[in-house]
Amino acid sequence: MLALSAAHDRRYMIKTISGGECKFLRTILPSYLEHIKANPHTLLTRFYGMHRVKVSERETGTKDGEGRCCLLSLCVWVTIWLRSG
Repeated sequence: MLALSAAHDRRYMIKTISGGECKFLRTILPSYLEHIKANPHTLLTRFYGMHRVKVSERETGTKDGEGRCCLLSLCVWVTIWLRSG
């Protein structure tokens, strides 16, 4: 399940990520950091953190769960207008 949440000022976003996405981001991290440092004005999204949250049954009363998310910046805010018909 994908979940996105933007900060009130629309500068930052939290996005849920899968285990595979987490592994991929860790794989490209050295090259990504090198590119960001060499190109400070790049339009690539800036990743500020990657977190795994575990919730125990004791705290929720439901089955134990785990989720991963990353905190990133929004370079461009795009508004999508949906039209019917």
